Amino acid sequence: MNIFSGDKSIYGRYAAIIKKYSRSSDTDADEWKLSNGEDAAKPAKIFATYVDCLYAGAAIGLAKGLKIKDASSSNDKKMRANILAAAWKNRQVDFMYLYRLMILTDKELNLSKDERVKKACTDIPESQEEFEFNYFLQFAYGGLVELDKMLGDISDFTGLSNYASSVFSDLQDDEEE
Repeated sequence: MNIFSGDKSIYGRYAAIIKKYSRSSDTDADEWKLSNGEDAAKPAKIFATYVDCLYAGAAIGLAKGLKIKDASSSNDKKMRANILAAAWKNRQVDFMYLYRLMILTDKELNLSKDERVKKACTDIPESQEEFEFNYFLQFAYGGLVELDKMLGDISDFTGLSNYASSVFSDLQDDEEE
């Protein structure tokens, strides 16, 4: 079975971050507003869908080794972001890749190298799907908090453009090393 299937809900602070940076028809979505320096600030969104924002959070969490230890503590029902099965279907391979990298590189997992490879490369039993999804969310939530910190001080399109350029430049520098 695949842990990235079926409808899933993200709650609380993490749902608020996802809604803040993703396009949505939800009326309770947080607004992130940017200005062009001349006009009043207008709502802006970086990610087309919730699943894209969650993926970015997971990638950041993995890259920086950020984990929220108790992902289940985010069950505040006041704020919820629903990710539908169709969204997972389109990105299952990408999410499984990140999940496998998490298993292979997480220094906190008490597994031998062989056990890591076996766990990362075998199907997840249905009885373990919720546990493994929550493990994945630990990195995703850590990355979402970091994403919100990174973007939180940006208030205009110039700042966003400068930030995107610096991220791209950092990636290029890493590639050259």
